[in-house]
Amino acid sequence: MQGSLFRTLSISFIIILVLIFGTIFLSGAGMKFSTPNATLFDEGWSYSTPDTTGNLTEMPTKLPVQPNETMTLSRSLSSDFEQPRSILFRSSLQEGNVFLDGELIYQGHEGDDAHGLNLPLASRWGLVELPAGSDGQLLELHFSSPYPEMSGTVNPIYTGSSGSLQMHVIQSYLFNFLYAVSVLLLGFIFTAVYFVFRKLQPAELLYLGLLSIILSLWFIAESRMLQFFTDSQFLIGGLGYLMVPLIPIPMILYARDIVLTQRKAFMTFLSYLFLAQFFFVLLLQLFGIRDFFQSVTLTLFFVITASVIILYYVVKEVFQKKSQAAKFFLAAIGVLTFFSWIEIFMFFAEDPLFATSYVRVGFFMMITLLAGIGLKNLLTRIRHSYEAGIYKELAFKDPLVQGWNRLAFDRDTNRCFAPDQLPPYRRLIYFDLNDLKKINDIYGHCNGDEIIQLTFSNIQAVFGVYGRCYRLGGDEFAVLLTTDDETLYHQLVEQFESQLDAAGTNLPYKLEVSIGTAVLNRETGTQPGDWMHRADQAMYTDKAKRKHKAEA
Repeated sequence: MQGSLFRTLSISFIIILVLIFGTIFLSGAGMKFSTPNATLFDEGWSYSTPDTTGNLTEMPTKLPVQPNETMTLSRSLSSDFEQPRSILFRSSLQEGNVFLDGELIYQGHEGDDAHGLNLPLASRWGLVELPAGSDGQLLELHFSSPYPEMSGTVNPIYTGSSGSLQMHVIQSYLFNFLYAVSVLLLGFIFTAVYFVFRKLQPAELLYLGLLSIILSLWFIAESRMLQFFTDSQFLIGGLGYLMVPLIPIPMILYARDIVLTQRKAFMTFLSYLFLAQFFFVLLLQLFGIRDFFQSVTLTLFFVITASVIILYYVVKEVFQKKSQAAKFFLAAIGVLTFFSWIEIFMFFAEDPLFATSYVRVGFFMMITLLAGIGLKNLLTRIRHSYEAGIYKELAFKDPLVQGWNRLAFDRDTNRCFAPDQLPPYRRLIYFDLNDLKKINDIYGHCNGDEIIQLTFSNIQAVFGVYGRCYRLGGDEFAVLLTTDDETLYHQLVEQFESQLDAAGTNLPYKLEVSIGTAVLNRETGTQPGDWMHRADQAMYTDKAKRKHKAEA
């Protein structure tokens, strides 16, 4: 086994080395696609606001502009624009319009409402194609924002072909997007594992799955790549903000069911509070009362408050009850809370657009810890369930003949009388091993046990194909057949007696079994006892006949 494994690994390693060698030294003619690089278009710009004008010296930067005031960036296009070229810029919660020699060629914000509902202002990419012969013309970019934090924000501007500019966005933010998609897949995996093993109630994996899905949608919204997949202003401008009040809910439910089980009512109330907050900020936006960007401060206040409360209760659980689950949860939620607070601080202090870098680190550390604990607990439950299954199976097994016992027989006969269900078995057969006591007294109990095993093995060999065989105790056996066919029954009895005679040829005593049967009839007998009584009477009638025959 070890030699085979070593050969497999050695061959795999050699194949990998061959592929690496061929890639490096046998590359041949270059066949890779080449895409022109995007060029940073940051020189020669001047700006003007209602209060001041000047030259831009760097990008990105922030100019002193009041809310709803227009900031204009302008420059004359060089000879590079004699051929068609494109420019790429990003508006940060701003309306961005582009003019060429005073003519509007791009409008970055087409409306605030849809079907009478107020849409969120979205941070978005602007990709503008400038026609051939644009050299020497005046290019102007107009930006305005209703938010003081975003007014005057100037992001880098790039130029190049349309393909190179889109490739620049992909190369810059692909990692963030792939990370978000990976978290989404992880969430689906956790959720799927929960539903596969839902009988074992691995609730922690369900909550981790929901948390992963919600956070992944937030990460996707902040990846700056949504415009490759949708042009929905509502989705691009609102998805990230809508996920913020939902993020705490799975963690609250996790704490409720796993850690703070004595505070279920309060934790449930807290989860509903954040759900209400989700709909509250959504309605504020849609009815134009308060934008997502304006209401996110209130949401973050609730998040901070809830995290402090939960941490307080978890710490109490750790120190008062020495709860191991609380210790692990405290470590995990503490890591996520720490990095989330850094993210919130950055939101207020430096960049009001979530970068999610800190949360990504915190989430990775937290999910690794909690997932490890959750999977460990699941494996423990699976092992206990398997052991319980074994014990349950043993409870229905006869230790001597290794077949079904009286408990299993009672269970299966009761199933035949279950209301509104077709009975799984149609015929009951009783067997009684004759003169077992005499055999035990003369030849010993070990010999008697061997006769019991021999008899049951023959019953199983003949009747087991058509039903289930049981040892009821002592010298009594039973069979439940799935068919009540009379011809088949007599054929099986004849085959069984023939095999039993052959098996007892070399024994110093006669091996004989009395047999009685009864067909299920739920109209005349409504209880299993009625069915058993008829089979029992038939078996004792057969026993009396055999005894009379032997005496004669």
